[in-house]
Amino acid sequence: MDYLQDIGYILGAAVAVAGLIQWAKNWLKTVKPWIWAAVLIPLAIGYAYLPERVQTGLLVAAIAQLGWDTLIKPAVKKLDGGQ
Repeated sequence: MDYLQDIGYILGAAVAVAGLIQWAKNWLKTVKPWIWAAVLIPLAIGYAYLPERVQTGLLVAAIAQLGWDTLIKPAVKKLDGGQ
């Protein structure tokens, strides 16, 4: 078993699931926080069964979403004079 490959896959899946949840939070702002915690497990299990190309696409979308929320959005806010 190649542990480095497994770790890379697991980290990629975790980033994808986190990014998908963050993306959904931007659209569904009235959902209670405990629901996102409940959605995490089935989403993670479902992700593991997707074809590799779909997983890759979701991973790219998730990284883009997380990058937007953590890097670009705060930078734009600071440049606009916000805190």
